[in-house]
Amino acid sequence: MKTVKDIRYENLLKLIKAAGSTVRLAEKTGISANYLRQIKNKNAIQNGKPKGIGDKIAAKLEDGFDKPRGWLDVEHSKDIEIVAFDVNEFNTLPSVAAAEDIDYSDTHIQIELYDIKLSAGHGKGCAMEWIPRKSDEPLIFRQAWFRHKNLNPNSCKAMYVRGQSMSPVLKDLDTVIVNIDDTEIIDREVYALLYKGNFYIKQVVRKGDTIELISFNPDPQYSPIVIDETQLPELKIIGRQIWRGG
Repeated sequence: MKTVKDIRYENLLKLIKAAGSTVRLAEKTGISANYLRQIKNKNAIQNGKPKGIGDKIAAKLEDGFDKPRGWLDVEHSKDIEIVAFDVNEFNTLPSVAAAEDIDYSDTHIQIELYDIKLSAGHGKGCAMEWIPRKSDEPLIFRQAWFRHKNLNPNSCKAMYVRGQSMSPVLKDLDTVIVNIDDTEIIDREVYALLYKGNFYIKQVVRKGDTIELISFNPDPQYSPIVIDETQLPELKIIGRQIWRGG
């Protein structure tokens, strides 16, 4: 008996065929073409197995074809009629679109998005756990980018910014990547960190014997958090910000 994962995969292939290519399907649905390729070629791996199509991606595929919710979860006959695209919709695509089905898995690396879960730990401070956001598409970067910056992709974690304290540089729901191997404080760099059981993304500034956690938002409600020598044991640097995107 086929699983929902299997059925969704088969229906994805039908949609790609109806669209004419993964690039055209991406244009229609707003889903990353690279991500669709990785799912199609079963190169997106999660827990050692090919990653399936999550509910969020399934909904985008259904909406792009004006299909009812749950359409992707049901088997359809091979001769099902799927509305074809008007080729004029894609007359702005670059000429390289002819190679849209090239497998880029050997040249690109995907970085998963995570949430942070905090819980009471043993002794001082709290325990932190990375929780994968399975409903969100991963970020995809060229391998050369990691080599150029001397980064280990396995140590790069992506997450959403929450709130307005770092606006206008980092806005609510912007995405940042932090390098969890880079925890040594460099003055005025931005870090993901824990302090007194709370998670922050802040600029870290040294001032004499103190450290200040700076918010970019000039509103007085976001005044600096000052940490003196006696409070330093409660500060834990998670990683330095190495990339941001809106």
